Amino acid sequence: MITEEASPLVVDLAKSFISLIRGIAPDWSTGYLRFCSQAFVAESKASYVHQSGVEIIDVLKYKDFFQAISVKGQELLATLGKPEGLFLLIVDSNFDYEIKFEYSNLDKWRITKMRGGTGIPTELE
Repeated sequence: MITEEASPLVVDLAKSFISLIRGIAPDWSTGYLRFCSQAFVAESKASYVHQSGVEIIDVLKYKDFFQAISVKGQELLATLGKPEGLFLLIVDSNFDYEIKFEYSNLDKWRITKMRGGTGIPTELE
């Protein structure tokens, strides 16, 4: 459940993520941003779908974006009263977005192309 206090954070995350993807790939259709915070460690990973397939966004190349996401993600979880947890933000090129939260299975929605992964979050394929 998104609180009134958390709503502006979610909107800001969605706007920032859409902006990033538009700058990387103008032909994108869907983007996935996974943020996980546990035991004083925060991790973000993102990918997007475009005409040629799915690409994982380079965390080092876009480190300023991912550092900001780490701060905003931790702030969002704190606003929801959760010291640990993860969220998956799904955006599309029509500027629609959806956010999903998980607090017990922190391995959910992994974004990878390793070991047969497609770059689309697991459990969504």
